[in-house]
Amino acid sequence: MRDYRVILVLVAALTVFTVVSYYFGYRPNAFDPFEDHSSLRTNPRGTKALRELLAENGLTTKTLRRPLTHLPPDRGVLFLIGPHENLSAREIEGLLAWVAAGRHAVIAVEGKPGFPFIAASPLYPSDRLLAHLGLGLVTTKVADVDVKVPRSDEPALQDVTMLHVPGPHRLVRLPTKGAVRDFLSKLVKRRRGKPGERETVIPDIVPLPPDEFEPLVGSAKRGIVVMLRYGRGRVYVVCEADMLSNGWIRRADNVVLAANIAFAEGGRGPVYFDEYHHPRAYKYGEREGIERLKGTSVLAALWTLIAILFLYVGGKMWRFGRPHRLPEASRRSVLEYVHAFAGLYRRAHAGGAAVAAQAARLRRKLAAISGLPVTADAALVAAAVARRCRRINSDELAALLQELEAVGEDDRLPDAEVLRLSRKIAKVEEEITDHAGSTAG
Repeated sequence: MRDYRVILVLVAALTVFTVVSYYFGYRPNAFDPFEDHSSLRTNPRGTKALRELLAENGLTTKTLRRPLTHLPPDRGVLFLIGPHENLSAREIEGLLAWVAAGRHAVIAVEGKPGFPFIAASPLYPSDRLLAHLGLGLVTTKVADVDVKVPRSDEPALQDVTMLHVPGPHRLVRLPTKGAVRDFLSKLVKRRRGKPGERETVIPDIVPLPPDEFEPLVGSAKRGIVVMLRYGRGRVYVVCEADMLSNGWIRRADNVVLAANIAFAEGGRGPVYFDEYHHPRAYKYGEREGIERLKGTSVLAALWTLIAILFLYVGGKMWRFGRPHRLPEASRRSVLEYVHAFAGLYRRAHAGGAAVAAQAARLRRKLAAISGLPVTADAALVAAAVARRCRRINSDELAALLQELEAVGEDDRLPDAEVLRLSRKIAKVEEEITDHAGSTAG
């Protein structure tokens, strides 16, 4: 029996290393307090569930970790969900130029960014982004509701009958520069803190008008999902980023809406998730692997175990001198057995018995092929075998079987007659064997 101890040690060591790396490579979900809608997070505000769902359905998902001025040239869909960093005017222009070339983008905004966002201004990143698109975010008294979606030929709304909106925010259209400035001024005034606080400079934003504006769900003054067409592409704006987050993606048909947009390109391009505007996304929720073990005793212990494993395997493989071949037990040739058995029959003058034994063996093989009993009539057996094996002549086989039936075990047949009948039997068996092999192939 072979010694498999080395293989077992290798498998055990690999298993231990994999488990340890996996455990230290991920931070448990309970210690992830950030709420930045990152596609790398598994907490309720993250969007990893949406990303994994698209990947499981055959789409290629990628992380975008650079400004929107450097978008990839291939076709695809971009998800920009709840940014925590302001987008520059150049980034927004680059995004719309990328969309106009025939691509799609999903922008899901939030009324107030969650932890760890620190508001340096009453205007949040989503406010500035929407202003460039000629939109604003207003607060209503309706939240955590299911909204019925009207029937539409819009591809994004196929099989979408209901959407769950967890927050009170809705989209409003701001078509002109003046409308944008007035809206932002009222927004700053409403959010401003104590009296005497330093005045906030209202940014001078000129909205980039789309070629087509259509509120898909809701109205132009209380929009939930809005479509903006730029060139050959589309931008879908969602009023609440939580609609796509882990905690609410399964409510109503929210996931169907996201999947419809992701598959709008027919799965021809990857789906990008923006993480550049989630500055803390690299700290939690992302697998950091062996990097987090550097400088710890755990990493030193792992390297020590690997060194011991290699020394053990090397010691088992070390040879002292050349290998010696073990003597093999001598085996007699099959021909010797055949010659000895034939000689026994000849000395006993039992040619009939030898032929009868071969005939019985042939009968069993023919019965297996024809499906008839071993004692069936020779003509019937020959006809049945000939139908299955075209190389066998029915008349010749029937004559051979009748001739073999006439031979008794006590008959003393001449050697020439025994040889003649044996050759005929061997020929039939060879043809049967060839037929069985060709049928199996």
